[in-house]
Amino acid sequence: MRTLGFGSVMVLAALVAGCSPIEHRTEMLNPVSSEEMVAAPGANIIALKSTKSLPNAFGAADIYGRRTDTGRTFINYAGSHEGKAVFVRQDHIIDSNATTMSETPSIIPQVSTSYGSGYVGNTYYSGSAQTTNYQYVPARGSEKNIYTQPPVTIELAEGETYSIEGKTLKVIKVEGNSIRYTLQ
Repeated sequence: MRTLGFGSVMVLAALVAGCSPIEHRTEMLNPVSSEEMVAAPGANIIALKSTKSLPNAFGAADIYGRRTDTGRTFINYAGSHEGKAVFVRQDHIIDSNATTMSETPSIIPQVSTSYGSGYVGNTYYSGSAQTTNYQYVPARGSEKNIYTQPPVTIELAEGETYSIEGKTLKVIKVEGNSIRYTLQ
C-alpha cells in the first residue's frame, strides 16, 4: 500500500481549503459586560462589524483567510419618552466586488542577460551575466457601495431586553437624562 508524501498532503490540503464556503461573521465592537453601564443621549450602545470571506476565482473562501466588510450596525441611545428608553438602530450595508484577484498585488520578475566578448592581447574572452529585477504591481482594488437603511426606533421599558447577534441589551433603569443598562 502506498502512502502519501508530504508534498501530496500539502497540495491536497490547499485544494480542500480552496473549496471552503464563504463564511459570514459579525463581531461586537463594544465591550460586553454584565456590569451596569450608564449612557446619556447620543451614546453609542452597540456597534457591530459584519464581514465575509474574500471570494477566490472559484467562488470559494480565500485560503489565506482574508475578509471583506459587508456592513455595520449601530444602536445609539436617543433619550427617554414616557418612562421608556428610546434607541435608534442604523444599519449600513456594504456591497463590494472584492475578490482575491482584485486585492492581491503581483511581483513580476524581469530577467536580463548581458553578453560580452573581446580580446585581451591575443586571447579571446567571452562571458555572460544574468540579473533579475522585480517589478511590484499593486492590487487594482475594488469598488464598494454603501447603502444606509432607514433608522429603526426601539423603545424599552425598565427590565426589557433587545437581542441582536447573540448579545442582549437590558435596560436596568431609565433616569431623567440617562439610562443604566447591561450588554451581555
